[in-house]
Amino acid sequence: MLPLLSLMVGAYIITKMTIYLLDHDPNQPSRFGLVVNKLFASATIIVTIICLVLISGLIQPLAASAMDGQRRGMGPALGALPGEIPRPPPGVMPVVFISGKPYDMGFQYGRQLATYILRVKQALWAQLLQKADKATLLQHLLKYDAVIRKEAPEMIPVMEGMAAGSRVSYEDILMINSYVDVAWARPVQACSGFAAWGKATKDGKTIAAINFDFFPNPFSYRAIIIAYPDKGNSFISTGYAGVLGNNFTLNEKGLVELNNHGEYVRPEDKGYGLPAMLIPGHIAMTCGTWEDARDFMLNATISMGVVRHFQDIEGAGCVVESTAAKAKVRYAGDFGENDYLIETNHWLIEEMKDTKWPMPRPGSSEYRYMTIQKYVRDQHGSLDVEAFMKILGEFKRYWDGNEWQSP
Repeated sequence: MLPLLSLMVGAYIITKMTIYLLDHDPNQPSRFGLVVNKLFASATIIVTIICLVLISGLIQPLAASAMDGQRRGMGPALGALPGEIPRPPPGVMPVVFISGKPYDMGFQYGRQLATYILRVKQALWAQLLQKADKATLLQHLLKYDAVIRKEAPEMIPVMEGMAAGSRVSYEDILMINSYVDVAWARPVQACSGFAAWGKATKDGKTIAAINFDFFPNPFSYRAIIIAYPDKGNSFISTGYAGVLGNNFTLNEKGLVELNNHGEYVRPEDKGYGLPAMLIPGHIAMTCGTWEDARDFMLNATISMGVVRHFQDIEGAGCVVESTAAKAKVRYAGDFGENDYLIETNHWLIEEMKDTKWPMPRPGSSEYRYMTIQKYVRDQHGSLDVEAFMKILGEFKRYWDGNEWQSP
């Protein structure tokens, strides 16, 4: 831009100087001076127009990019400037609309969440690089990539589009989707979800809800995604930047997927498989019923322990408890449920108990399960959306199976 401005100013100065010399040169015929004057004036106008057009072409993309970011409260679309202190995300999640072919959806997603993706990428790489060098981590990522290409191939162009749209590498997006799998950390005691229907709810309709209780940086950089793929199911989901959904999706067929970090105490319970945070988007687009989703999970290559809850609008559903080594299913009624299902982070199914961690601290998974169950049973028949919100917002006390306790 600076060279163009210099050219424009220089052309103006030279023209004015030439006109001045011609006007004050007594040896020049007046007619000749007038012609030259007009020629230089015309040249100046042409050069000025060319410079203005070129400058405008440079300014408009920058302005559009900045306005696009400001419109979402996220700053410049390409991310934080050098030395900038990252700002916390706004209290309301941005809404991302995507449509078309897998690559197009990914590209649109990446363009709209470029700043968030950059911040998530930087934070997660920083954490992983404390565990291993980048070359080693990339070798692990390639093994997850191989499973994706075999069992959920439509997600590859989605991730490629995200990378192009946000101007990061494909490996960055693959890492964001595979972070919890690559980290292979002890299971996080966080997230609670449940569904109720029929006799349990006030109007008999199905209600499903879940918390996302993960550490805030960078997972608070989240969005609501509304997707209209050209093939498969339209869906709505929530997810941190770089994934199509992490622990909640709802598709046009009425299929809800909720998921929580599970348990995996044995070495064989961890392995290379479909990344846990990539599965929700795949299921939302490709599965029409809870049976489809259940069967997919029972046959897929799983990388780690995850509790997945599938529910439809009619009240039918199940919970799949799975690790890389085994998977089992439970249904409403198996553990005394009456038109409801609850999932936190631990296993209930007896055949899964050998993969289970010891009883955690008070207030964690088992106690959260018992607390939700206590509220659901006490309010059975009157549960509505407000009741769900209050139950999942409870943090001042928990039920230990006999009485209320303080955390």
